[in-house]
Amino acid sequence: MRIAVFSLGPLFPAAVHGGSQRTLEAVVRHLADGGDEVSVYCTRRDDNEAAFALAPSAVVHPVLQFRQTYPEPYEAAPYQLAAIVETLAEAAAGNDVFYVHDGELLYHFIYDAVPTVVSFQDFVYPTTLAGALSFRRDHLVLSSRYVRDCVEQTFDRFRPLPAERISVAPNGFDLTALRPVDASALRRELGLAPDALPILYPHRPDPRKGITESLDALLPVLDKLPDEQANRVRLLVPVWMDAELDSPGAREYRGSYADVLRRAADAGRPGLVHLHPWVDSGRMHEYYSLGVLTLCVGSFVEAFGNASVESQLCGTPAIVSRVGAQRSVLPEDLVAKVDHGDAARTGELILAALSGAELYPYEALREYVAAEYGFTEMARGYAEAIRGTRPQPALPALDLAPEADSVRVPAWCATLSSGYYNDYSYGYAADQRLVEVAARCRGGALPVSGLADLAGPDDISAWLHAGHLIGGRR
Repeated sequence: MRIAVFSLGPLFPAAVHGGSQRTLEAVVRHLADGGDEVSVYCTRRDDNEAAFALAPSAVVHPVLQFRQTYPEPYEAAPYQLAAIVETLAEAAAGNDVFYVHDGELLYHFIYDAVPTVVSFQDFVYPTTLAGALSFRRDHLVLSSRYVRDCVEQTFDRFRPLPAERISVAPNGFDLTALRPVDASALRRELGLAPDALPILYPHRPDPRKGITESLDALLPVLDKLPDEQANRVRLLVPVWMDAELDSPGAREYRGSYADVLRRAADAGRPGLVHLHPWVDSGRMHEYYSLGVLTLCVGSFVEAFGNASVESQLCGTPAIVSRVGAQRSVLPEDLVAKVDHGDAARTGELILAALSGAELYPYEALREYVAAEYGFTEMARGYAEAIRGTRPQPALPALDLAPEADSVRVPAWCATLSSGYYNDYSYGYAADQRLVEVAARCRGGALPVSGLADLAGPDDISAWLHAGHLIGGRR
C-alpha cells in the first residue's frame, strides 16, 4: 500500500522533536516494516531541508513552507500556502491512503477523493483544535481514553461522532530500551559533577509545562536541606532545538530560559538551574537514569504525558500533577500525584526523593505499562486504522444539540482535594457548589431539576458557559 503522511511538526534524521513525533516515527517504521511505501511531508526548516530515508521504504520530505517554529505555523506568504496545498494534493492523489498526523491540516478539501485517517496527538494547541473541529471523515485515531472522551463530548454539541469512526491507540513504550542504565558518560557530557543531584525537567519551553511550579516547590526544599546537599542539587532544563533557529518563536524560547536562570539567581541559588543541549531520543534512557527525580507538575493539558512514564521505566521516580490524561494514565499507586499548584505537597515529595525514599513500585510499574501501553501495540493500532480505512460519507456539517435538560461533569474537569479543577481554564472554579454538583453527577447525567435546591437557571447557564459542566449525552 502507498501511504502519504502529513505532519506539521518536523521529522529529523537523528533527533526527535517531541512526543507526538516519536509516535509518528514508530508508526511510519511499522508501516514500512510491513511492506508499505510511506512518503512523509513535513515542515521545511533551515536546519532540516533535505529528504532522507527513515526506513528502507519510508522517505521524509521536509518541503512544506510553514513558519519554521510555533506559534502561528500558518503565518506564511499566500504563495507558500498555495504551494503546500499543491504538494499535498498531489501526494494525496498519488497514494492509496492519506494520513494526517496530529490534525493540524486546515485544508480538508485536499483529501476529498482519497481514504483519510486523522489523529489528534493533543487537544489543546490552536492549530490542532482548528483542524480537529472540522473532522468529518473517514477515521479518527486518538492517543488516550482521556482525549477520546474530550473529543466526543466536544463534538456532541454540534456533530456527534459515530463510535465506529474512532479508535484509541494509547501511547506505547519500548521496555527494552527504557530501563535503568549507567549514565556516567552522559553525566560528564552534560557537565555535571559526579556528586550532583539532578532533578529532571524534560520539557519544551512552554510555561504551562510547569517550570514555575517546579521552582515554587523546589526552592523552599533547598532551604530545609543541609548546605552541603542543597548545593549539589541541579534542576536540569534542556534547551529545545527550536531555540537555535532565527525566528520570533526561537527568540521567545531563549528569553524564557533567561527568565528561569534569573528566578533561581534572585532566590539566592544561581547554580541551581543547569541548561543543557536537547538530548537525542536514542539517549533518553541514559538521561532519565541519571536523575534523582523527574518533575511533571505543570498545568498543560497532557493528552498522555510520556515523560513521567519513561522516567519511571528507567528507575527514576516522577511527580505528576493531576491534570489532563495524567489523572488517569497511571493509577495513584504507581506514580506520585499532586493537585496542580500544591507546592507544599510537591515539596514534601521532592524532599522524600532526595532522602532516598521509594516513591513508586518499580516492578509493578513495568508490568502495568507492558500490559497497557505496549510500543508495538501502539504502532499496530495506527497501522490497522490506516491500512483498513475506506471512504465514508462525510458527517453532517452541523447537527446541533438541543438545549440541555440534564448536565454532567466533562472529562476535562475533576473534583480534587484542592477544589473543582478545569483543565482548559488551567485552574480551580471559584464556586465551591460545583463540588456538590459533581458528587450528584457521579452516576452520569443529572436532570437540571435535580439541582434546584443548589443552583438556579442562571448558575447552571454560567457553569455550562465556563465549561465546568456539559449537557447530558444525547
